[in-house]
Amino acid sequence: MINRLFLIALFLITLGVSTADAQYYRRIRNQRLTFLFGGGLSTYYGELQNDGVILKTDWNAGIGFQYALRDRWALRSDISVYHISGNDANAKGEFEQSRKKRNLSFEATNFEWNVVGVFHWYSLDATSFYRRPIANPYLFAGIGATTNNPTANLNGESYDLRPIQTEGEEYASIIPVLPFGGGVKLRISNFLNFNAEVGYRVVFSDYLDDVSDTYIPQSAFANEAERTLADRRQELGFDPVPAGTLRGNPDKNDGYLLLKFSLEYYLTPGLVRNNPYRARRSPYRR
Repeated sequence: MINRLFLIALFLITLGVSTADAQYYRRIRNQRLTFLFGGGLSTYYGELQNDGVILKTDWNAGIGFQYALRDRWALRSDISVYHISGNDANAKGEFEQSRKKRNLSFEATNFEWNVVGVFHWYSLDATSFYRRPIANPYLFAGIGATTNNPTANLNGESYDLRPIQTEGEEYASIIPVLPFGGGVKLRISNFLNFNAEVGYRVVFSDYLDDVSDTYIPQSAFANEAERTLADRRQELGFDPVPAGTLRGNPDKNDGYLLLKFSLEYYLTPGLVRNNPYRARRSPYRR
């Protein structure tokens, strides 16, 4: 569904740009504000992910605005929704058997907001943007925040894991992140760029997946569902592990990566006013 909407939006914008007045962009030289929208793939890194995994097929989508400050520098703000997941049943590598026996899993659909500074390899030519280069690599870094609401399925029902406190720890529903990465802008037309970028998020929490520290006593939970979600070895016929046994790795926080493909559209003053011919009108009155 997201891919279909993205393709429809691309077609409509490209069609509108191609039929616009060819001379108009020359009259609007000072253009600094752009609008971005797109989507891509999300990859989570933590206790429920295999070592060596670089990219997964979870999804993300988002919108943003960028303002060219001067020469090669710009300020950008994005709002994204992304889906991440992990499952011990898919474990591979050195700890495959112990992880499959642990039998934990999660998924989450989170929202992220960020503000980043963007450095471009070539000048943005904001004062004559139609002369910008065909390809312009860039780097970005900044600050942001993400929601944090891991869930798990048990007997066909989805449970929010954060309120259960499966390890006896209360963790926040909104946590800070530090996004950084790089990409490249490809000029499609006078008013449109295609961007491809990859960005990693340093997360100030080890609970994106609800797994971090040690098991706690089964008596700490209110019902059978909560006890099972805290120690899912029981679903495989094993006895609960003793309290204090390691459940995750508390020495390393979780993280995630967003691979994004987006369209960047120049919001020229004339287009914002829905009157591309206004620039031709004489400013003088009789």
